[in-house]
Amino acid sequence: MLADDCDTEEEYLAAAEKMVNNLKKASPDSQDDFLFNEVDNLSALPVTLDKILANIARVREIPKEKRTYEF
Repeated sequence: MLADDCDTEEEYLAAAEKMVNNLKKASPDSQDDFLFNEVDNLSALPVTLDKILANIARVREIPKEKRTYEF
């Protein structure tokens, strides 16, 4: 869904980062709606979102020519 709207890897990373930051700022009700009411306990969500942001930062540190992809 997110990747379909992006033409480059950097666009995807920026969009993912923006989505995560917006989700972090959202109310618990909005977070629950975003996750289709499938998560019983949102208490781990902030840590999970921080981990995603850290992973995005780590990817950006890798030179593009050295990145590998799994399809």
